[in-house]
Amino acid sequence: MLGLVLDCSALIPCGEKPEEIKEAIIQLGVALPNSNSVVYLSRKMIRLYQTVVKPWIENRCPLEQSPTSRELLRIFQLTTFQERLFRILSKLGSASKCKVLSPRESSIKLHVLEEGRLEPYRVDDLGLEKEDDREVLRVALAAAQRHEKIFLVTSDGEFFEDLKYEELLKRYEEGKRVKVVLPNDSELMSSLRIK
Repeated sequence: MLGLVLDCSALIPCGEKPEEIKEAIIQLGVALPNSNSVVYLSRKMIRLYQTVVKPWIENRCPLEQSPTSRELLRIFQLTTFQERLFRILSKLGSASKCKVLSPRESSIKLHVLEEGRLEPYRVDDLGLEKEDDREVLRVALAAAQRHEKIFLVTSDGEFFEDLKYEELLKRYEEGKRVKVVLPNDSELMSSLRIK
């Protein structure tokens, strides 16, 4: 089973991103519902998804002046995963830790980690300035206790430019099992069987 932590930037294929990253996010959104994956979250990440990603879904990412049918189809396919995600997140009770989507919806699992599982990971001084990014990193480290490898998927340059990766590896053994990747990473795409 593939372990994933999805930064908000890995769910929104618009904005100031290179076209190949936008395309990869679309492919990711299409592949995830049919993958044998666990997406790890925290309660804070759920709130981020609802305040950052959900408004995009409700407003549909702004399209060009005259979108082609192909563009509309790709946006529709992409939002399938996100809409399922929000439908499931709205059903998660405060006591729920793991939710498996029904086979007709998806084979993907969502696992909400308890706050206590994240507390041991002190990442405030590892170069990431935004609390959102630090939360995603804590979730990835905690999830790495359960997997040989966790893909932390992001298109946020801060992870690649500012994260003090060597310091992370010295501090936490789990850091060796966290691979920070762009949505178009070849190993990630191969793991999801995206061509």
